[in-house]
Amino acid sequence: MHPRQTASAAYVRQLVETGPLPRNQIATLSGLTNTYIRDLERGAIANVERGKIIALGLAFNRTLLQIDEMLKLFDRAPLTSEDIPRFLAIAGRCKSSSVLLPVRNTFSFDLHTIAALMTPGQHSVATYKPMAALQPAGYWLHQHRQRLDEHPLYSDLVAALSREMRAQLDQHLGTWPVTQFVSQAALAAYVSADQDPVERRWHLAHLRRMIGYLERYETLNFYLTEESSRFLFTLKTTPSDHKGGDRLVIYYLPPSGPKRPNVGLLAGFTTGNPVVIATFKEELEVLKTLVIDTYRDKADLIRYLEALMDA
Repeated sequence: MHPRQTASAAYVRQLVETGPLPRNQIATLSGLTNTYIRDLERGAIANVERGKIIALGLAFNRTLLQIDEMLKLFDRAPLTSEDIPRFLAIAGRCKSSSVLLPVRNTFSFDLHTIAALMTPGQHSVATYKPMAALQPAGYWLHQHRQRLDEHPLYSDLVAALSREMRAQLDQHLGTWPVTQFVSQAALAAYVSADQDPVERRWHLAHLRRMIGYLERYETLNFYLTEESSRFLFTLKTTPSDHKGGDRLVIYYLPPSGPKRPNVGLLAGFTTGNPVVIATFKEELEVLKTLVIDTYRDKADLIRYLEALMDA
């Protein structure tokens, strides 16, 4: 066996043996097969496809710099903008898992969100602001500004993920409903004048885009609730004939107190576990009982949102 294959095989074996996930869950996250991963561990594949190395790196929650190290072990050049389509392709191959999988990189988390949008069925979101897919492109980069120097690809990747997420939302809304629940108090705080002026401009632009989508799509519903859910989540309920099953992406606890930058230790969780999903379906039913009747009608809601922006 070539020394390079020996080194890359030892590296993959170490990741599998010391990581928290069994091989079958790594396969689920990466879109690779158990057999293929075993072959990598044995060094049985002489020329590993570049996209599969990247997919494996994401499954192991590697940073962009760590994925560069993996590519080097497999005698490949570091990440460039030409790899962005490979990242996006991974979202289409990623399957839901029966365990609660931690997602540590924000770009990996975005890929799971895109994967949920790609999946057919009812798309439900519980959060404290308009959905991420409708954030203005520049706001994504603004949110990630403290991390843009981590890797030369970081800014281009974030921008590409934001475009893809919106494109998938547009496509999804053409066929399937999307429903979002946000507490009235949380949304008011999101666009409050009592915050940094730059942040508020981005927040207003975000809400303005949401209003535009509400006017454009009958399949999009946005409900104000009396209270927030304790967890922020995206729940995809798929048709009974869909082999992939339901998907759940859990964000983080609603923020309270001063906003602090994400330190990048943990972005969230994703799962297809039926017991966990059943619990969040119950949570969704509770949120439906908390919807404020005054704003159920979309026209009344839009008038309220426009007034909120002018306050």
